[in-house]
Amino acid sequence: MENFILQDIYNRGNVIFVEDEKVFWENCTGEGKAGVLILCADAPENETSAEFLKKIIAAVQLEFGEDTFFRNITPAEKFSLMQICRRQQIQKVLVFGLPLSGLGFNLDLKFYDIYQNAGFQLLNCESLALIESDKQRKTALWQSLKVMFG
Repeated sequence: MENFILQDIYNRGNVIFVEDEKVFWENCTGEGKAGVLILCADAPENETSAEFLKKIIAAVQLEFGEDTFFRNITPAEKFSLMQICRRQQIQKVLVFGLPLSGLGFNLDLKFYDIYQNAGFQLLNCESLALIESDKQRKTALWQSLKVMFG
């Protein structure tokens, strides 16, 4: 499989390997009509977690699957989120439980902070499992979602 090599200014000039974009999108689900991409380290494997993710999306007046793309990411995968977002006109990215360095960013972004760049917004969150089981984390997520989708 062919990899792309990018100079990513968000990774301070380090060369990073980026998986073939076609493979990235082949492993996504959903139609993404609203330009929203959801990336998770822990795919909602049980019905409760899947329903929780759907409730998160419904709370911002979107339909999971129709309005969003979803992709489970393994820790070994490395790619440039900037490149992915530019090519597919992604406007909002929700990241659950993933290190931003694996997405081509060298940012010190706290959980539930929103990063805004020309063309898209990124919300960095803890894993779905942690959020689902903690009221304070749910509240922090909801406050950030209101700002992002408000």
